[in-house]
Amino acid sequence: MLLDFKAALAPYVDLFLAETISCWAEVEAFLRHIGNADKPLWLSVTLTPGSAMQGEVTLRDGTTLEAFLQQLLPRLAEVNGLLFNCCQPEEIAAAMTLVAAQVLPHVDENFRLGGYPNAFDERTNDGASNATLHSMREDMTPAQFAQLAVAWQQLGANVLGGCCGIEPEHIQALSKQLGRSS
Repeated sequence: MLLDFKAALAPYVDLFLAETISCWAEVEAFLRHIGNADKPLWLSVTLTPGSAMQGEVTLRDGTTLEAFLQQLLPRLAEVNGLLFNCCQPEEIAAAMTLVAAQVLPHVDENFRLGGYPNAFDERTNDGASNATLHSMREDMTPAQFAQLAVAWQQLGANVLGGCCGIEPEHIQALSKQLGRSS
């Protein structure tokens, strides 16, 4: 007998989050199995390292973010949030700009847009997943992280955080930048 995860988890969760999505097929599977759960559904997409520097942000499977968003637009009634995680802040910045133009005009004020980058020095996509250890970026200081996150907020982001290598000091700097006590 297969367990119905949606029914088993729904009484105990505030929302369902599909994290580190790398292709449209993962979105379809998530919506097919978890959709209509009477809970918010958030998608968190991971982007190809270095793709912003090459001029077009892509998901890890090579699909352009623009093409992904075109697939998402007809399904926006099912999705309550779009986040970007486990990728470089440069890709998240470019993604936020695109989402602000193409998605935010079609959603209400309850929609969540956000990003939580990693701090890996992984600006190329030349290694297989989990095949190598990456050093941390020296330029991703807490102050730099806070500036980036505030810029995303100005584009409409309302969920800001960090992934691998973003430490408590980074979040504290962001909190101070936003005028909140830590």
